[in-house]
Amino acid sequence: MKCRAFFFGASLCLAIHYAAAGPTSFGKNGFGKNYGKDEPVPEIREEVPEFSRNRVGVLATGGLGVSAKMISDAFTKDVPTTRLSQSEDADFAPGGEIFYERVLSDPSAEDLWGIRVGFGYSRVEMENRFSGFDEFDQFFTLQHDLDADLIHANVGPFYERRFTDRLYGQASVGLTAAYIDADLETTHSDGLRANGSDDEFLFGAYASVALGYQVSSNWSLMGGVRYQYLDNFKIDNGVSDVELDFDSSYVVFAGLRWDF
Repeated sequence: MKCRAFFFGASLCLAIHYAAAGPTSFGKNGFGKNYGKDEPVPEIREEVPEFSRNRVGVLATGGLGVSAKMISDAFTKDVPTTRLSQSEDADFAPGGEIFYERVLSDPSAEDLWGIRVGFGYSRVEMENRFSGFDEFDQFFTLQHDLDADLIHANVGPFYERRFTDRLYGQASVGLTAAYIDADLETTHSDGLRANGSDDEFLFGAYASVALGYQVSSNWSLMGGVRYQYLDNFKIDNGVSDVELDFDSSYVVFAGLRWDF
């Protein structure tokens, strides 16, 4: 009787204890603490790919199509009262450019547009040699050497279309401002030598097309061609004057672009 009462009392105490402690959870073997207690559900984060809005790049450039018209005081035999006039194309003009692009549209779309700014340098050179007879039936040679440093800045909108995950095309138009610093030397066969220097700011416009290939997530190769129009530039050394014409000039370019 006492044992039965003791067992009943112990069972009642255990029941009160577990009721106060709350439900328990099971461990590895099915038993454990706080069984049935709500556990925090781990948060699943979906990674959203990042698309770059900023690009910088560097290009190697080459200019073609710049023509020069030269007028000098050397008179010819056939038309003694007319000044000697000649035309010559400038040599291939090597140079370089750095540029920055800012994407203003949705950078994850296939069609992009934004603003492009470029700063570049090129070396314009021209050499012309003429032989003939002067007004006194004397054979003579006349040589012109022109060297010019041309620094330019381009700014304008661009449009870019992605053909595949890696291949894209780009078109851009805009305005150009340039500074040219030139030296002109004229040498006559009788020993006459004349030198002159001049500099000027020129203004114009450009239009370009390019193709690019994405070699990695941030780097791409690109190349293309640009039509580059500028005001005419004149320089005079006292014996001859030369006018550079940029109406038909264009630039080929190739380089790297980095997206960040």
